[in-house]
Amino acid sequence: MYGNSLVKKIIITTLLAFCLAGCSSKIAYNNLDWVAAWYVDDYLDLNASQSDQFEDKVVVILKWHRRFELVQYQTQLQQIKDQMKQGVIPAQSWQQHLQSIGEHWVRSRDKISSELAVLAPSLSQDQVEELFGELKENNDRQREEYSDLSEQEAFEERYENILERFEERIGDLTVAQQDLIKEYVNASNRSPLDYLDYSDRFQEALKKVFVDAIQNTQPSELLTTKLLSLLTHPEQFKSKEAIQYYGHQRQLLAQLLQDVQISLTQEQVEYFNRELDQSLALLKDILEEQKAADLSSAKAED
Repeated sequence: MYGNSLVKKIIITTLLAFCLAGCSSKIAYNNLDWVAAWYVDDYLDLNASQSDQFEDKVVVILKWHRRFELVQYQTQLQQIKDQMKQGVIPAQSWQQHLQSIGEHWVRSRDKISSELAVLAPSLSQDQVEELFGELKENNDRQREEYSDLSEQEAFEERYENILERFEERIGDLTVAQQDLIKEYVNASNRSPLDYLDYSDRFQEALKKVFVDAIQNTQPSELLTTKLLSLLTHPEQFKSKEAIQYYGHQRQLLAQLLQDVQISLTQEQVEYFNRELDQSLALLKDILEEQKAADLSSAKAED
């Protein structure tokens, strides 16, 4: 549960609830505790006590997310809606929105890390080997899958993924919009092998902390502190080129969002507004449920 890819999976699962709209999304979000446990089962065979502890921590994380983070999502979506009513959102404003999305990610990552890091001392040496063996196997599998693709196939795969995301938001794209996405993919394309190399370095550092703690019988508090320091500062394992690339990519994506908005048909504007309204309604519903639950708990304690 301490590899960056697993933390990211849990966070992405949380965010995916808002990539859809309606009742099914609400059901998905309200069952993220089960989904998180399902992901962890892919990496670790927890005993009964560890499973109970993990479930308790996930409950804490999800309550925090409902009470604090969803409000941030709601504010940002409403801001986008208001800005679009006023006209085209300039690339600079889209960059600010992308920055906010990054901040959502960091806050969620840090909360998950702080809650789960305290469970680290309960892992046995066999569980540690199992965890990092699975993480390495996952990276190796992704590296092999990418290596099997030709340059054109890799381009088409990335293009189709981005195209699908836009279609989920605005419906069918025009030929001109498809060309804009192709230009973006060409300008921002970077081998995922760079990310996998970073992931390997990060996981090796995490594993070393575990191994050192086991071999030197370090206090559990020290293990937790060292792990938390790594989990909340993964950028130290990224190359300077990778950090520069992500900044450049954000600029390109902001420009793409501006250009696509300029090209929207009336039908696409209506489609996007429906999607946005459904997401806002979903957020409002979940937030109201959480407030009601908090009020009920407070009354029960009185």
